[in-house]
Amino acid sequence: MRLGYFTTGASWQASYQVVLGPEDARVSGMAVLPSESLRAEDAEIQLLAGSVSRAVPEARAPRPMLMDRVSAAKAVSEIATEQKVGEFHLYSLPGKSSLLPGLTTSVALFQPAQVRYEKNYVVHGEVPYWGFLPQQGEETQPPVEVIYTLKRPRKTDFGDRPLPGGVARLYQPDSAGGLQLVGEATLNHTAAGNDLKLNAGTAFDITAKRIQTNYSTRRDSTKARGVHTVATADYKVTLKNATDSVVTVDVQEERAGEWSVVQSSVPADKVSSTITRFRVKVSARGETVRIGHVGDSRAYLIRDGVCRQLTEDHAGDVEHAITRFAGDPRPLMRPRRDASEQGLLLREADGQRPGRGQGRPRRGAGDEPDRPGRNAA
Repeated sequence: MRLGYFTTGASWQASYQVVLGPEDARVSGMAVLPSESLRAEDAEIQLLAGSVSRAVPEARAPRPMLMDRVSAAKAVSEIATEQKVGEFHLYSLPGKSSLLPGLTTSVALFQPAQVRYEKNYVVHGEVPYWGFLPQQGEETQPPVEVIYTLKRPRKTDFGDRPLPGGVARLYQPDSAGGLQLVGEATLNHTAAGNDLKLNAGTAFDITAKRIQTNYSTRRDSTKARGVHTVATADYKVTLKNATDSVVTVDVQEERAGEWSVVQSSVPADKVSSTITRFRVKVSARGETVRIGHVGDSRAYLIRDGVCRQLTEDHAGDVEHAITRFAGDPRPLMRPRRDASEQGLLLREADGQRPGRGQGRPRRGAGDEPDRPGRNAA
């Protein structure tokens, strides 16, 4: 009689090893089966990958393992075969194996593959995702995340293969050729043809500093919507690279609701309705901050006892003209493609409606000239 049943007391997880080379990576995958209390000798085992609905909720529901025809035992050393069953993927272990309490069994999911990859650095903004835009006076040091993206194009062995969720460990050889762990990341079930994005941790030699340099609020109320306040803030992000090569860092501002970038020294790329990205190139062993200056005043640089004007005065008959960088005839109202590659000055407005006052400096109450019969502030 053929006997098959679902069981608990054991679970499984996919484990991936990614060895990084100069341009590509070698990826291998294993199914790891730790047995907690289940004892099964000489069993044919199948592993189901996917989020399977269970009738009885469990705090930590193990993935189902189908035990079939319990008989005599052997270690598993070959590659598991994969097939699609319904909305899930089933992996059948070759031969027979034994599961014993406290014993972990491993089997390869696929042959090692060579894949292309990209390495990116990402800094996330610290603006609140919801709520009012607050005043933040202290300088912070947000982490610079290291992201590896493994390319999985269709019509390749690795790209056409679905990957069960699990843990990926990234290794890189040292000068002696030994493999060193440089990151570990969890991944969800990944369908065929989708790239694999792995967060390896925080960069050591690439750092970021962020400070809010200006903050103001104004009322923009109407009878229809009642009291409405618009907050405007300037942020300066300084990136420093201590390595011997040029790197590109993505500074991402993430905020929901009505908001817009009024002015920035680096072109803003709107990724989605809530994410705006600034892509900044940082020179090797360098730190440079160039600031887009907005307003009717001048900006100076004082260094080694020498004072130099950085901005040019606009023509007196041009109302609301925006100060230019010295030697650059273009106004800062338009995005500058050749603006600072190492620095970013970001101005955000919370509640700003498109087409109303964008790109134009607003004069606050403290900037108004004294009027007759009125005391100066």
